[in-house]
Amino acid sequence: MDYSKTITIDATPDAAHQALTKDISLWWSEELAVHEGSFTIGFGETKKTFNTILPASIESGFEIAWICTAANLLHPDVGNPEEWVGTRIVWNVKLDGGTTNVTLTHVGLNETLQCHDICVRGWDHFFLDSFQAYLTTGQGNPFGPSQAA
Repeated sequence: MDYSKTITIDATPDAAHQALTKDISLWWSEELAVHEGSFTIGFGETKKTFNTILPASIESGFEIAWICTAANLLHPDVGNPEEWVGTRIVWNVKLDGGTTNVTLTHVGLNETLQCHDICVRGWDHFFLDSFQAYLTTGQGNPFGPSQAA
């Protein structure tokens, strides 16, 4: 089963859209490089661990899909550092009364990938904790130089 989690936040869908399209470095990783039509998110002091993401669709701020086009997940427990290539990260943002539901589904991130456990812990931190905190308090907990080990 693919990774999929939902949070309910006291923020507008527009705020979630902004966080997913413009403010990625404020909740995921400060090591963000924006390219023509894509972005690369980095982790680690050497910036050798990275994922390059191609935003595939943005529909009125309610669904955003990213496709991983390059990856280099350097971890001793991961034999194939390119496991994320071809996976899709889909964000569904929906207003529900006075709150907003945001669902993250990482299509392809399942138990067949060696990085599964590491990536689930990562998404749980960056989505459930940092993204949610950023939208509710204005202060996320992105990966940054102080966390490089």
